[in-house]
Amino acid sequence: MKRTNLGSHGTYRLGRRAFLAGGAALFSVLKALPLGVARAEVTGQDLYVSPNGDDMAGTGSYDAPFRHPQRASWAARPGDRVYLRPGSYAPFEVSGSGTSGAPITYTTLPGEEHRAIIRGDLRRHVVNGGPGIKPHPRTRDAIRIDSKDHIHIRNLMIEDAWRSGIYVVGTPGEVHGHHIFADNVLRRTGSAAIFICGFRPDHRLTPEETEVLRTIDVVIENNDISETNVVTDFNNHRREPGGVDEAISVASAAGDVITRFNDIHDSRQYGVDYKAGVRGGAIYGNRIWNMERYGIYLDAGRRFVDDIDVYNNQIWNCDAGIVLAREADFHKDEPVEDFTQRLRNINIYNNAMWDLNIVGIYCQGHPGDGPFGVIGGVRIRFNTVLNAARRGSGREARLSEWADRDWRAAGVVRDFEFIGNILWRSDGRTNFLNEYGGHDGFSVLDNLVDVDPLFADPDARPPNLSLRADSPAIGVLDAKFSDGPFETTLSGHNRTDAGTIGAF
Repeated sequence: MKRTNLGSHGTYRLGRRAFLAGGAALFSVLKALPLGVARAEVTGQDLYVSPNGDDMAGTGSYDAPFRHPQRASWAARPGDRVYLRPGSYAPFEVSGSGTSGAPITYTTLPGEEHRAIIRGDLRRHVVNGGPGIKPHPRTRDAIRIDSKDHIHIRNLMIEDAWRSGIYVVGTPGEVHGHHIFADNVLRRTGSAAIFICGFRPDHRLTPEETEVLRTIDVVIENNDISETNVVTDFNNHRREPGGVDEAISVASAAGDVITRFNDIHDSRQYGVDYKAGVRGGAIYGNRIWNMERYGIYLDAGRRFVDDIDVYNNQIWNCDAGIVLAREADFHKDEPVEDFTQRLRNINIYNNAMWDLNIVGIYCQGHPGDGPFGVIGGVRIRFNTVLNAARRGSGREARLSEWADRDWRAAGVVRDFEFIGNILWRSDGRTNFLNEYGGHDGFSVLDNLVDVDPLFADPDARPPNLSLRADSPAIGVLDAKFSDGPFETTLSGHNRTDAGTIGAF
């Protein structure tokens, strides 16, 4: 799982951090067991689970392990570490919370990473749901965390979940979270690999209810994620081919979620989406490739996405790189004033994107959106886009739909910046659709467009998008735009030293 530096012709690495079968019968048996049997009330214990264990006679010790993670979860107390030995296990629901400084951790022993498999039955689909059968809420997700605190999940293999690999949800009137999901391999899920939310997005809540966060402080890092939203006949109730979420989805009264240093690839739908009621957090250092749609999507929906930084990501072989939208989609009988429609305080910088099918950076006026709400403080600076229109009619960047006449009359967009980006197509036909220049609320300045930036090796794959010494992108930076988070390039250099625009 750990990433190593591939050198000047490899994918760029970041200096701060290395990149790194069950059934319903099981639950009827486990529910009958008394909680805490043979379990001393001592924090910081090690509990063991093994396919050769025994939930009735086992104590959770190394020599007398439990058989199922669910049994260990019922026994675990703050500070405990649950070690899953190599083998396959049924989906389970986390039963207790840790505390600050004493999380409950589900992991493997050193040397056994990814050999403990939490496996749903997506492919067989005979136990946890099927045609006309509603899946049990505990088993449609491989690991379900409902209104719990301080849970760490590390080094597991999670696959074939009917819905999500890891699913986190909150509860009304409470705030939960403080989780870490790290160094796992997640693959073949009917919907998202990891879904973080305060409430289920299909539950309609008022804007006031959504503004009160229910799930906070989650770190998703160093995971390898693939084959999400897979096509089956049975993976959602509408019998649609594939789920409707993303590889990593954050939504609906969730906040301060960090998604970093993950490999996300070879999947349907999108890579990472913060949507429909998210406040605070960052998406950085991820590598995203071979997604059928977008790499990264910020989608306010009818609600809001506020205070998010998206930086130092690398995205290739997707339909689109980074897309911002609101997806209002109002029904004609629904009053517009009942919804927030807000994108606010968004920084998009130091991202490198190449070999995309349709568009690199897209500020989208989603069908059904209108001149309501606010888009404010969106700063898109110092990104590099190479070859983002492989289907022929696409664009390296598209800035048009937010400049709609009615939107401008309503003052929807305020303090938008598109500054210091490099947009280039190897055939010299860079396509940049810009209708924002000259309008109040929009600043489109100092971008290098359709001028060869003289990359170190644009033809290698992955390309080396650092700049040659004679690049026209060097020495042109207006220093006032390199303040705060924009001071450092993707490669870790001080931007003002060379005066460079673009990601490097």
